[in-house]
Amino acid sequence: AFAQNTADSSAIVFGDFWAVDDVVAHEYTHKVTAFESGLIYTNISGAINESLSDVWGEFIDQVNGRATDTAAVKWQLGEDLSGGALRSMKNPPLFNNPDRLTSALYQPENNPADNGGVHSNSGVNNKLCYLLTDGDTFNGQTVNSMGVTQVVKLYYEAQTDLLTSSADWTDLFNALMQAAINLHWSDAAQNNLLRACTAVEIASATSDAWVDVHSTCVVEEGVETCTSLVGPYQSVGRAVTNTPPGSVLHIRAGTYPNSLYTGKQLELRAEGGAVLIGTP
Repeated sequence: AFAQNTADSSAIVFGDFWAVDDVVAHEYTHKVTAFESGLIYTNISGAINESLSDVWGEFIDQVNGRATDTAAVKWQLGEDLSGGALRSMKNPPLFNNPDRLTSALYQPENNPADNGGVHSNSGVNNKLCYLLTDGDTFNGQTVNSMGVTQVVKLYYEAQTDLLTSSADWTDLFNALMQAAINLHWSDAAQNNLLRACTAVEIASATSDAWVDVHSTCVVEEGVETCTSLVGPYQSVGRAVTNTPPGSVLHIRAGTYPNSLYTGKQLELRAEGGAVLIGTP
């Protein structure tokens, strides 16, 4: 018994009794991933690939009104298989899969088994998806429930527009944070996403963005110095809007006339002299 994509990418083959909703959606998602982010099916990129199939398989399972959807099996993949579930997204260790990067269950890269642990290590993002959707307290972080609809849009934006083929956990973190910005999430929602990523330990070291009121660059991307047309943000407000929570804003000396209010978790540093934000 099995369910798998064929080598020539022309078909998906299901063994007897394997054509259940979440497994079918899982396998079809592999096809979508192949044509979108193209995540390489080995090591970390493979674990993200495998997890995204679990994410979409489980979301379809939860909303299609078919098969078993009780609270006890809500976050299990393949609960309707004759042999029982294959993985738990709510509690990955239940099936010997890690729920965070420092878990003793996490498989090292280049593990010859299972393409570097792609099925096992998928538990990291699976746990993240559960936390964002239903909310919970885990690994010292309290994450609020955001519901299926909002989390679906987040993963779709990251998977189809931002992730690249060799993505690692830091890339996934950055893609999800940028996706939240692209989708105009509130500061509170972005902070919630940061807490969830911190809980499963994929949140990367703080990113840096530069602000310089004297910059004449046409394209504002927050880089430290002007390179060709691309340079620092010219206002603190634009920098705040376009950087994810946890970032450090390096603000060059000068007066920035617009008042600033944000609930986003950021660190502001004055560079090269005094900085005045707003009108005294």
